[in-house]
Amino acid sequence: MPYRCSCNKAKEELKAKEFLLETLVKLRRDVDIETINKTTKEALIEEIDRTYREKSEDILKYR
Repeated sequence: MPYRCSCNKAKEELKAKEFLLETLVKLRRDVDIETINKTTKEALIEEIDRTYREKSEDILKYR
């Protein structure tokens, strides 16, 4: 196990990292993966449809 100093800055850093981790875990719980996937799928389908309507493959080249 590496040596950690007991200085105040190291303790503050550890508290900040713990807070960041807790916040990220909470945010992850609130993410609706199903909605994100559905919206992304619909957007991609619309781009493909637009490519066929406009007969331009350039629309998909930059994806």
